[in-house]
Amino acid sequence: VNLSVTETQQLTIPISISEPNDDPVTVAWTQTAGPAAPITEVNGVSTLVAPSVEADTQLTYDVVVSDNNAQQTTASITVNVLDNLAPVISSIDAPASATRGQRITIVVNASDPEDDELSISVNGTAATGNSVSLTTPSAGTTVNYTVRVSDGVSTVTQNVSVALTAPVTPPSSGGGGGGSLGLITLLLLPLALLRRRFMKGALKT
Repeated sequence: VNLSVTETQQLTIPISISEPNDDPVTVAWTQTAGPAAPITEVNGVSTLVAPSVEADTQLTYDVVVSDNNAQQTTASITVNVLDNLAPVISSIDAPASATRGQRITIVVNASDPEDDELSISVNGTAATGNSVSLTTPSAGTTVNYTVRVSDGVSTVTQNVSVALTAPVTPPSSGGGGGGSLGLITLLLLPLALLRRRFMKGALKT
């Protein structure tokens, strides 16, 4: 029997056992080749966790099934442990600079050589699609973001920095100037009235 599993992943061994007399049986696995990866048998289910490998690697096992009458049968299996190819980050689109407290969007372009589904995060915030929106800090001159891309087995990271600038203070509304104009008008109005009275008096004489 030949089976395949990606490195570090769990594999359930498809073993079927029948005992003609319905006697209880015991199952014993022995690894005969490859890096250590024991098969465990719990409640009739045999599983193994594949080791981490640098290249595709074979593991071989013998299994002995015995009943309480010392009757037994044996079989062998080969497990092919596949080296997982890590995701590739091709580019990260982020602003070179931003205002403190500004909302920015970071776009991560990544792919997987084996077309595995990818999960993307930036500073722990999961991406929607391939983009993450974050608010820059309210203090400091630079903020560093760590981009993580995982295929469930291998994770790659890349850092990106964004320069921070102070927010622009809006100019004054100019309300004080209007108050001054109103004061000038109030001061000039009595003078204008006084001038009219003087003119009328001059005409009468």
